[in-house]
Amino acid sequence: MKVVIDKRTEFMGIVLMLSKYNQKYEFFKNDYSNEEYINDIIQWFEKYKNDEFIKLTNEIIDKYKNFNYSTPLDLVLRYFDTNFNHVENADKPEYFDILNERLIQKFLCELPRFANRTKFEKFYKNHSNFYNKCIDFQQKYLQELPLSIEEYFLNFYGVEKSPNTWCNLLLTNSCSGGFGIEINGILYPSLIVDFKGEKQFPCSEAFLFHEMSHPVINPLTNKYLKGKVETKLKIQHYGKIQSIINDSIIRAAEIILYKHMQYSTEFIERRINMEKAQGFEHIEKVVACLEVYSSHQEKYPNIEFFFPTLLETVVDLIKPNDKEFKQVK
Repeated sequence: MKVVIDKRTEFMGIVLMLSKYNQKYEFFKNDYSNEEYINDIIQWFEKYKNDEFIKLTNEIIDKYKNFNYSTPLDLVLRYFDTNFNHVENADKPEYFDILNERLIQKFLCELPRFANRTKFEKFYKNHSNFYNKCIDFQQKYLQELPLSIEEYFLNFYGVEKSPNTWCNLLLTNSCSGGFGIEINGILYPSLIVDFKGEKQFPCSEAFLFHEMSHPVINPLTNKYLKGKVETKLKIQHYGKIQSIINDSIIRAAEIILYKHMQYSTEFIERRINMEKAQGFEHIEKVVACLEVYSSHQEKYPNIEFFFPTLLETVVDLIKPNDKEFKQVK
């Protein structure tokens, strides 16, 4: 697994910091992250807050409700190479239904020019020692784990080909949590991480597995979910029913990972209670359903064979009138 601090997502994080993004989406902001680095960003880029490109970004933020969380970061990974050259014929993100809009096209056109105006390349190179320190710390953590997350991922989901995984650390504080996408055969689990001097906190194995899982689970939900589904759940940041379903499954898969790694019963109970507190009150029943799959993989060679059953269970659990959960035999 390759650990990186991608130039594109760092720059997009800085763009969001300069915009009104954190005022509109205050709950996405991590005030604790990387204080010295954030101060360097402010000193270098503050004078560009009134730049025409930031005004354009603010206009997009005001106009489009789905220009938040992972969308801006997905956009820059998908449509630019690491030198901010446009990628031709890039796959359209499944959730980005505004891609052909005039403002978005202008944004894609102007972003490399803004990177040049702000001398971002020089800023990025000036912080290479800090980036390398963060990368080395994360790599050391992964090497010391008792299992390979990539191998576990491969076996759990029944993926045929070992993924080319780039663990992308997000050091700006404009995207709370993380996200996972696959582009041209590369998995990009991208994760907020906190490095404060000697107090460093790596991305955990479960966090990494969670974001690696989205490119597997999200397309299956889109493929098999039929009709409109209502839910009683009110979970912050999860506006779409597909997102609630995806995270219900992936968070349950995290619990199974903890069990596989033989974490204590007390730890697993705390994790389950944390998920319930965040609104995933049905998490234990999703775990029970997924355990049927994980313990009968001779019957279900990969997750897609089991997915219609899994999806039916999750949808049944999140409907306004929950039915009694029926254990899959």
